[in-house]
Amino acid sequence: MAYSYFGNTSAKEAKLLINIEAHLILLNQLFKTTTDEDKWVSNSSLQLRYVELLKESKLLNSNEMELIAKNARTKVSFLKDLGLVDFENLKITEIGNELLQLINEKKFEEKNEFLQIDLVSLFFLKYFFKYKKTHDIEDMFLKYLYIFKKLEGKLTYEQFYLLPLISNYEDIDTFVALLKNGDNDLSLLFKGFIDTNERDKQRKETFLADYAKNGVITDLEPFSTSKGTNFVQDLPYVLEIFKRIKDKSYSKADIRNLFIKKIDGENNDFRKLYLPTMLGTTSLAIKKNTYMHLYRKLFTIIRSKGYDELLEYFFDLIYTSRYFNNLRDYKNQNTYYLSLTGIFTFINGEVKISEIFNVILKSSQYEEILKSISETSITKDSLNDLFEDEDVKATFAAMGVDNTHDLNMFQYNKDKEKLQELLDTTFTKEKVKELIPLFKIRNDKRIQDEVTVRATVPTIFEYITALSWYYIDNNNIDFVLKAGLSLDTNMLPKSHAVGGSSDFEIKYDDHTLMIEVTLTESTNQRRAEMESVSRHLGNILLELNEEQQEKSYGIFIAPHLNKNVLNDFRTRQLSYWENETDYIKGMNIIPLDTDDVVNILDSNIMYAELRPKFYEIIEKDNDWGSKWYYDEVKPFIENLNS
Repeated sequence: MAYSYFGNTSAKEAKLLINIEAHLILLNQLFKTTTDEDKWVSNSSLQLRYVELLKESKLLNSNEMELIAKNARTKVSFLKDLGLVDFENLKITEIGNELLQLINEKKFEEKNEFLQIDLVSLFFLKYFFKYKKTHDIEDMFLKYLYIFKKLEGKLTYEQFYLLPLISNYEDIDTFVALLKNGDNDLSLLFKGFIDTNERDKQRKETFLADYAKNGVITDLEPFSTSKGTNFVQDLPYVLEIFKRIKDKSYSKADIRNLFIKKIDGENNDFRKLYLPTMLGTTSLAIKKNTYMHLYRKLFTIIRSKGYDELLEYFFDLIYTSRYFNNLRDYKNQNTYYLSLTGIFTFINGEVKISEIFNVILKSSQYEEILKSISETSITKDSLNDLFEDEDVKATFAAMGVDNTHDLNMFQYNKDKEKLQELLDTTFTKEKVKELIPLFKIRNDKRIQDEVTVRATVPTIFEYITALSWYYIDNNNIDFVLKAGLSLDTNMLPKSHAVGGSSDFEIKYDDHTLMIEVTLTESTNQRRAEMESVSRHLGNILLELNEEQQEKSYGIFIAPHLNKNVLNDFRTRQLSYWENETDYIKGMNIIPLDTDDVVNILDSNIMYAELRPKFYEIIEKDNDWGSKWYYDEVKPFIENLNS
């Protein structure tokens, strides 16, 4: 069985984007310090220095750093597959430097006008046409896109799951026909691969000959994987249990050892890797009310076969299980990598290509267009000439799109629809209120499980704060879309190694509101926020006319509020802020903690009604920031529900 997929299963990265960017930035720093003696090999001084760089940067969490410390070479090998890093010569490649420049210049905040994806996504889209690991087929990404074209721009999750099998078919249209058949028996399909693959056929014959000669498995090599025989040590015992079940000579311990998670403190690999396939499930949940059903099913399968048939079944079970498990891993890898391009959406059991990109696939000249994308420069207007393609022009015209402005509005409205559905179904007001307190106790795992594992918790906090303001500001969905958040195609947050702005600027008719959020606390909050918040607000105010300046202000939101940060913000009422040509005197900042935000949401009072009250609080005489917050701001918020 051959597989063609993106990525490297030794480096499974859900937060792939930020990990690529972070490693690239840090390796670039590291390579500037190398000497002629340095080599990128396991446990070398160079790798140990890299681990120290990771710790200092805090770009990756402690668990990720521990994994890299154990095997730095393996954990960053995907950068070599992507063509970004040359570890042999200890340098960032030309392509890698191009990505570094895009990251450092925050080009992820700019969109390509034609494809309506950010420029970092365009980078990955462009270079995926050239992506090839050692054993991959040629033009793998192009062939993937051909399949999406033939299936009208969308695949079910099962079809997407089978995508890595593409290299087993000389005729791609035969593979397309297989995918279109929605009633595939995967076990039967995989058994067919065993019977036709020369290596697997030979291994099966070796196993059967070994068993015929010795009456037990003495040679584990037919079952070995790329990791040797680590996960097959128990197979001789498992086959003996199968025989005992067939002969009705089994013990209770035999059956228990098939189903329990650990045997003598060691993981039960048969239960984890092979038993689910045997019992027709992808996730083996054994409970009191299901145990007897699974037990009987196991017995029925084994006793329905003759002895020779049972041996063949046993071998096929091990291999088909591997196919299932491998494809599950490769499906995840493809999901992580294809998400980088910004043209795929993974939702509701389907993988869809963007409507704009699907217009390209429908063109009679789509191969030429894809070639031009693979050679394009990474700029905002680099693909605008594609409007000249007659098929593209006609399809867009039917969609009401005649130019880049129309295209931008088309995508904006599509994003708006997706975000509205997300708010109506996933991030309701009640769900947002449930999530906000998790940031105060830093239940990071649950936060990421509930929102997305592909973004850091600080990024998710910005996102959830924006959704909170959507509800506070009378369901102002345009604010969320214009807040400068980095969102994926599912309208969920994604993180970059070089952070964007953590403040939201909302322009109303007569004033501007700045909302700044942070997860920092104590000394770090003083260091990070005291200057930056006032600088951001001051620069915003300098752009406004005098009447708007007087009515504009900032809101600072954090799970914990440092008293001296509160004191500093209050003194800004009397501070000057200036640029080369103008100045302002005084700026107003209202601090809120996450409990305050939940109380406002609970009150169902909209921003238009809150705003006059905020002005009243700002005008209070108390200039001692911490006392002003605890005596005026917090009591007002708490009394909203009384």
